[in-house]
Amino acid sequence: MTVVASMDLGSETEKQKILELQQHAFGDFSGPLFDHILRDTPRGAVGYGIHDDGRLVAFNAFMGHSVHRAGQTGIAYQSCMSATHKGHGGRGYFSKIIKHAQQDLKTRGGAFIFGFPNHNSGPIFVKKLGFTLSENQPCVFLRNPLGLLGQIDGGMLLEQMVPDTSVTFDMRETAAWKSGQDDSFFELDHLTNYLFGKVQRKTIKGVPLRLMIIGGYEINKPHQFGTLIARAMKQVGAQFARTNANAHGPLARASGLRRSTAKTEPTIAFPLNWDVEAQFVEACGGIKDVY
Repeated sequence: MTVVASMDLGSETEKQKILELQQHAFGDFSGPLFDHILRDTPRGAVGYGIHDDGRLVAFNAFMGHSVHRAGQTGIAYQSCMSATHKGHGGRGYFSKIIKHAQQDLKTRGGAFIFGFPNHNSGPIFVKKLGFTLSENQPCVFLRNPLGLLGQIDGGMLLEQMVPDTSVTFDMRETAAWKSGQDDSFFELDHLTNYLFGKVQRKTIKGVPLRLMIIGGYEINKPHQFGTLIARAMKQVGAQFARTNANAHGPLARASGLRRSTAKTEPTIAFPLNWDVEAQFVEACGGIKDVY
């Protein structure tokens, strides 16, 4: 009989088992990255595994994040670090772990489970495991001497923001966690709006450019959010900015320049103690364990 068991993520012995499985399944995976994802997250992490004769053969972790909706606060768990030993594939271990986690995390008081699957695994979450799915849409902003292109329609943004149904994450908490691992992140406030991100250097047709990747944001004054993006781009010297937003959410609907969702990972969600569907979860890309 296959048994799914909770794992002690603070144990060095358990850590070594997980690292060995990750390295077997995917190649290099470092101890510091393990600590950052599973030990240093602000709201903790939970891990579940399946063993065969004492050896860990399947594993999945869930990172805790602070979430808000209509005056409620809670903890949502991000599915991450899924791995199955190559010799034990096709036995349904992944599904068994997810189903076990759905029950256990609800008992722990979790609001919902979410994640960023690829376009192959996304439908599996939906068809076999009861998750809802929503596409994420890249929103692009360009800065030139005349100002910001890809303008945000502040009126539409305000109209689309529905606090009774939209789920948002504590981006300041996320930024503090990310900065503890990587000091290249920046933050900026403007009139109670907020964003954090990092800058990448790109070369397009021989021209060096700076791309600002917005990892997360908080929108409190919609008409001023475009100004915050323009100020941030000027501060870091970026010619382009990009963020991934829920295709059904306020920012994607109000942005002037949007790219195809074809190459962008969707968001999935499964309700635990909150009644949540993925289309109402604004899970910014900076929340990802690999951002």
